[in-house]
Amino acid sequence: MAKTYVENAKVERMFETQYGWGVAVVEESEVGGRVQKVWATLWFKAKPDVEVGDLVNASGYLSVKTRTYDSPSGPKTVADVSLNGARIQSSQPGAEPVEESPADDVWGGETSWA
Repeated sequence: MAKTYVENAKVERMFETQYGWGVAVVEESEVGGRVQKVWATLWFKAKPDVEVGDLVNASGYLSVKTRTYDSPSGPKTVADVSLNGARIQSSQPGAEPVEESPADDVWGGETSWA
């Protein structure tokens, strides 16, 4: 299972399911002069302390599922990106990455990204 981060992602919506809370976020970056958006859903067991519009840095275990839907131009296939067991590292306007101490490390002090 891959561990990953999202940085300066804007909270677009929050929702509760029978399994916990989902937080839909979008990261924006400029590539070749164009703004590129990457959407992801952060999954939590309990409601996280964030609000719609917040910028967050978060980490979690990456999973991706493909989904096909009908659109006016024909069927489209997309990848739904999720971070399971997500942890918020920071939540504030203009969020900056936070140095993690071993006690705060989401993965119990592991430092290797092998």
